[in-house]
Amino acid sequence: MLEFLSYGAGVNSTAVMVMLKPAILIFADTGVEHPETYRFIEEHAKPLVASYGGQFIIVRNSQYASLKEMALAERVVPARTHRWCTDKFKVRPIRTYLSQNSYLPCHQMIGIDANEHHRARPSGSPLIENAFPLIDRGIDRPTCKALIREAGLPLPRKSGCYFCPFQSKRQWIELKREYPELFQIAVEIERKGANFDKGFYLAGDKPLEDHIRTGKIRYDEDQFGLFKCACYDGTLMEAQPTVFAQKAEQFSLMK
Repeated sequence: MLEFLSYGAGVNSTAVMVMLKPAILIFADTGVEHPETYRFIEEHAKPLVASYGGQFIIVRNSQYASLKEMALAERVVPARTHRWCTDKFKVRPIRTYLSQNSYLPCHQMIGIDANEHHRARPSGSPLIENAFPLIDRGIDRPTCKALIREAGLPLPRKSGCYFCPFQSKRQWIELKREYPELFQIAVEIERKGANFDKGFYLAGDKPLEDHIRTGKIRYDEDQFGLFKCACYDGTLMEAQPTVFAQKAEQFSLMK
């Protein structure tokens, strides 16, 4: 039976990679991961997997080249309350790949650390059995970081799309400063959303550009751990409508 690591390119799944050296890693590429994530994969993850003879497999949404393309074409905006992007660009591409290659049933390793054991749950499919090697071994996030450093790798940033609504205000500000072209894409996606005029925004209760200009920022030592979007936790999300008929529940990021 196939056993693979659902690789998100963040700290936890990278710790599983260096600890267990799984024969197969599957990375669901949304096409809009943060630039640092793509660099880490090319410069560190792929070479390590190749060094021990493993396979690094990349899967994508079959309809759209990227989450950006879908957001603009269908005028939808990712939101905390409607995780359709996780379903369409993470869960389903992986399951499609497994089905098309006759890899079902299988075991799927998920990088959830021991301090987040409450997030561990079944896959929702009788053909996919989830495994949580970090939880089974009592490995927390600091230990994950230590494992990565001991393997001679730099720590990866928190994985996630560059216009993920789970980002803190500080991360939005850093995106605008370091990658202004990507920030403008986020602004464009938000403005072109079907419900922009109804107050449906990427970052809380005001448009993105207004959001980062107002309020205070609370700094944290581990800035990438402030919000955990848990984009792919191994479970099949219920499909969400691609155009929302009403404003989603309001939420606020740190001020």
